[in-house]
Amino acid sequence: ELLTRLLNNYQEHTVLYKNYQETLINLQSNQEIEVVLRRFELNLLAGLGYGINLEEDAHSQLPIEPESNYRFTPDMGFELSDTDSRTNANPSVFSGRVLIALRKFELHDKAVAKSAKLLLRQALTFHLGDKPINSRALFSSFI
Repeated sequence: ELLTRLLNNYQEHTVLYKNYQETLINLQSNQEIEVVLRRFELNLLAGLGYGINLEEDAHSQLPIEPESNYRFTPDMGFELSDTDSRTNANPSVFSGRVLIALRKFELHDKAVAKSAKLLLRQALTFHLGDKPINSRALFSSFI
């Protein structure tokens, strides 16, 4: 569903379809579904030119620091925030520790996996618009 909504008709995306094929194979294996889906989403965004920079602050270009918190804006990236991600109800604030773990694709920690899902949902929604993704309902019955 993501591919059909984000890609233009008759546009060749060999790398994206290879990523999709690998995702389908991995979903049938013993790999964690959430990890497989997050990898697909990150690769999809990158392949479309909307990759998320998990290396540096979009404003200062300083490296993401594990002890800092960052606010995510889908069209900008991450900017240093003085808000504590643990006590803040703002879903757009993420800890640097989580971002670094996501960059290394270490999603086995529950806090990292939860933040990765939230982050990628925000990024995808920005590009998809407000129309809900039907496949979410399908996968929620399996997860």
